Amino acid sequence: MGDNGLDLGQPVFVGHFQFLVMPFLFSDPKSDGSYRFMAPWIGYGLLLLNGKTWFQHWRMLTPAFHYDILKPYVGLMADSVQVMLSTWHSEWGYCECLCLGTRSIQLCLGTLFWTDRVIKLRKARLQEEGNLEKVGSKRHLDFLDILLFAQVEKETSFSNKDLRAEVDTFMFEGHDTTASGISWILYALATHTEHQQKCQEEIQSLLGDGASITW
Repeated sequence: MGDNGLDLGQPVFVGHFQFLVMPFLFSDPKSDGSYRFMAPWIGYGLLLLNGKTWFQHWRMLTPAFHYDILKPYVGLMADSVQVMLSTWHSEWGYCECLCLGTRSIQLCLGTLFWTDRVIKLRKARLQEEGNLEKVGSKRHLDFLDILLFAQVEKETSFSNKDLRAEVDTFMFEGHDTTASGISWILYALATHTEHQQKCQEEIQSLLGDGASITW
């Protein structure tokens, strides 16, 4: 073809050596177009923001991930795992053909409408007499409470659109990273059964029967 070429979209760099990859890993990974296609879906939250606005949101939301905030959720996560395992067990040996496109659209729409419902319910609860001051006096606020209080404070310009974008971003990133992590762990353990056995023994030695998991 000589000097002729065919443009198939955005150029992709694939590095095979550490010295080639490191400059990219230690630089700002956000380009103008990398994630923009997701804006209509999750809005401009931390994932898509840049510069001063990103830093302001990041500084505001970081306390939500303090370990004192996360401690009470350990029991809830353990209960959720039990529900998941029960579902897997009940579906053992069952085969079904799925229309993934329709299923994905339904799940995405459900997530978007669920976000509005969660925000509305929590805001109504905080607006009840005495609750706003009571929750505001807590040393550590959870993710949604931080966003709602930022909206209440007059010195902030945190709009409903900003709030919705951060909640959607949090829900998207949480589900996506968790699903990817669990899928990879299960695959790795299934292909390396000797390590699977070691992991199982270590977990059982720490948690016993797993009836109650606390932090």
